[in-house]
Amino acid sequence: STKWRRHHTRNVCHDGGHPGKSDGQSVRRPLLGAFVPDSCVVEEAARDPVLEAAARRPDGPALITPDNTLTWADVHARVEAAARAVASRVPPGDRVAIILGTGVDFVVTYFGTLRAGRVAVPLNPGYSTDELDYAIADSGAALIVADRSLAIPGVTPGELTGADGELPPVAVET
Repeated sequence: STKWRRHHTRNVCHDGGHPGKSDGQSVRRPLLGAFVPDSCVVEEAARDPVLEAAARRPDGPALITPDNTLTWADVHARVEAAARAVASRVPPGDRVAIILGTGVDFVVTYFGTLRAGRVAVPLNPGYSTDELDYAIADSGAALIVADRSLAIPGVTPGELTGADGELPPVAVET
């Protein structure tokens, strides 16, 4: 069983009290005598603040943009569609690099990734091509959701779409 504890403001994962690469997910990294996981598959679902807010106040405003106001029910539906799309492309525990500016697409993709049980890796769309290439490779992202205008070495554009067709484009490694 995986246990988490806070250690010097960073999460530390211990599998059965044995630090190291025992579950195929954890990687030994020094942090004052402890190790920081590469990732650990957690057995219980994380709290879903979008789902909770949609249940409490579905018609309440959730995201307000210059062009539109989305209710919690709207955001919940889009997050659910994004979660299904992400889940259909990568297995649980895999990393999803999100390279989007602040806005509805980022919110939907981020919470959809978490709802799908994948690891969200938000990256700054202002990074240079070299910085993005390094961050993507270093994170081990299996899926990249990015603005179509970004040139990312080694990936070809594909589509990540939901019922309303308003999910962000996705780049898939070839």
